[in-house]
Amino acid sequence: SEPSRAVTLTHDGVSAVYTVTLANELRAGETLPFDLGFLATPVRPLPRNYPLNTFSDHYSAGMNRPGRRPTAYFILADAAWAGLGGFFCDLPSPADSPSAPLIRQHIAAIRAGGAKGAPYMMARFLSEEYPEVAAFKNTWRLSPEQTLDYEQQGRKHRVTEICAFSSGSDFFMWRLKDYLKRIPSDGVYYDFGLPPWCNNAEHGCTGRSTMLGNREFLRRTALCLLDSGVGEPLIILHNTD
Repeated sequence: SEPSRAVTLTHDGVSAVYTVTLANELRAGETLPFDLGFLATPVRPLPRNYPLNTFSDHYSAGMNRPGRRPTAYFILADAAWAGLGGFFCDLPSPADSPSAPLIRQHIAAIRAGGAKGAPYMMARFLSEEYPEVAAFKNTWRLSPEQTLDYEQQGRKHRVTEICAFSSGSDFFMWRLKDYLKRIPSDGVYYDFGLPPWCNNAEHGCTGRSTMLGNREFLRRTALCLLDSGVGEPLIILHNTD
């Protein structure tokens, strides 16, 4: 459909009509596949401490005082920048990760101040340091491709953004589950949380919005947190903080 007519919202003073035009016309017998979904915001029920469920960076942890209402309720344990692609704290291995000790220290300090702590992670980005990612990145990646480079221990590496509809999401959740077994956390902070369009036919996308795939990605993130023992999973997206 033409962009100016694709979505319209009209109001007659009593009711509102939301209209989505999927195509200008269809020939007899022609099919038009499409995805449809609605995302509610804010989601009900709201957190028990709303609107005091505030978010802040790791430097604010020291401002909280035990036994008093936290200055910040949900705090980023921002230590994973030791390696951009190492936010699962398992590169080059779980035992040798430079980020793991820092993350544990930050989470402990945050909790001591009465707040919740979460690691920095990049939503749907995976490092090519993982041999699985190097092998399957062309199938898993978004198209157009989104990448970032970084250096770790004197070697250059790259992270690639995977499509939420690809099986790369399974690999991401596998690493997240393993991370939560090793490093207690109260939630996850996702950088780059937007749902882009994808045109990678290798996993079935042809000019497709990843909105519903991204919603499933976040649902699975919440399930990983619940399975790890977090009673009230907390997820922050960069574009909503």
